Amino acid sequence: MKETKPDATIDIRDLIAPITLLKVEARLSTMKPGQVLEILCSDPETRTDLTQIVEKSGHRCISLTGEPGHFRLLVEKTRFPVG
Repeated sequence: MKETKPDATIDIRDLIAPITLLKVEARLSTMKPGQVLEILCSDPETRTDLTQIVEKSGHRCISLTGEPGHFRLLVEKTRFPVG
């Protein structure tokens, strides 16, 4: 399986919701459709919230993996976000 290379990374490991969610939404808004954002986060609540928001906004969650002390989420920005 080919590993997806992110176009940008946002590290929100030291932050908690809702600041984390606002930062991710702001970063995605600057990206072009088809680009991939890598999100590094350690807050378990943010992990749940992020996956739900990504799906509701119409972007595509490529992968969610656990890393030591945090998790890594790859999100592809869609052409036509919902909402």
